[in-house]
Amino acid sequence: MTTLDPDDDTLTRYLVQHYRFDANRGERCLVVIGAFSTQREALKFLKRKSKELLGLKSAGLADTNEYICSSIMRAGHAERATETRMAIRKMKSSWITQGLSKKQTNGKPDPLPKEE
Repeated sequence: MTTLDPDDDTLTRYLVQHYRFDANRGERCLVVIGAFSTQREALKFLKRKSKELLGLKSAGLADTNEYICSSIMRAGHAERATETRMAIRKMKSSWITQGLSKKQTNGKPDPLPKEE
């Protein structure tokens, strides 16, 4: 199995994640437990970890809300996400300079005034 750095944005990587309580963050979230260069390796690891988690759940050693899942991160994913966030910030700042209210910038039309 070829494991990769899950944060290496120059490669397409298949991530296996565990939804569980993360003590560092103090909340439940997806924690990356493996990153692989091929989908086949990731699925093999995912199946093994899912069986382990099922055993822990049946023994009462794991929370019933925990699960194992996988996702794909294509090369350049982080860069594209950053560009999107910056474009949204730029768009919102232009709305502010145009004098639009916060209510007008949420993408929903203002409610119609009530007729009396």
